[in-house]
Amino acid sequence: ALASDGSCDYAAVALSKIYGQENKTLEYVTFADGNVPQSWKLRPGGMIKPAVSGARLLFTGQQGASAGSKVEIYKEIKAEEFVRFEADLEMAQTSPVTFGIRMASATGAVASFEAELAKDDTKELKVRFRDYQVQQQNWQALGVEWGAEGRVRLGIDSDDLTTGKVRFWINGKLAAELKLILQKPGRITTGVYIQAPPKETVNAAVDNLVLVTKGIGGEPAEAIESLKILKDEEKKGNGDAPVAAPDAVPDAQKEKTQQ
Repeated sequence: ALASDGSCDYAAVALSKIYGQENKTLEYVTFADGNVPQSWKLRPGGMIKPAVSGARLLFTGQQGASAGSKVEIYKEIKAEEFVRFEADLEMAQTSPVTFGIRMASATGAVASFEAELAKDDTKELKVRFRDYQVQQQNWQALGVEWGAEGRVRLGIDSDDLTTGKVRFWINGKLAAELKLILQKPGRITTGVYIQAPPKETVNAAVDNLVLVTKGIGGEPAEAIESLKILKDEEKKGNGDAPVAAPDAVPDAQKEKTQQ
């Protein structure tokens, strides 16, 4: 529904009205005004500093002699309000820099967890997560390479994050599902992050941030027992998932509502 290049304000307004009928809010960030919205926060790291230029958020600079910490643009929300986050990321496929999207428990929250979908020092997109049962993070390959042209759309969503169920999306296609083991997740952060190895030059950009949130009281989703990487034959039934597109209402349910 939202194109991967340029501004899509008209489509965003239309989607916002649709989501409004479901007690959900769509926030669409393009950096077109040259600023980062006040509700979003920037976390710089050493010499790598995020800055808005040309209607995009740029991560540039050269990392020092040691590995860098995570540099982020993120927003803090209540865990039960989270629905979907997507972003367009741009960086050379051959770069050894880790670049992707991330969700984590906010500072001071009872829960301690994080889930990431990113390109590491290889060309592949991978999932990494940590929760109460999995403390040691390990990248798990998805069999998908970062786009050769350098541009990728990544997304993460959940029907009800309090159950721990999370889905990962690559270029509008469902790529993997994850079941986190959580306790009272409280507040979370979600956004884009980058992390550079020693002495590496960073040149990356972020555009078209989409965040969908809901009011408290959404229906819980059926739990998934573990990370499931979808095989090619399973992906065929998913089709191209539009950015932040609402769930379709079955005809039977429509008829019942009309009656």
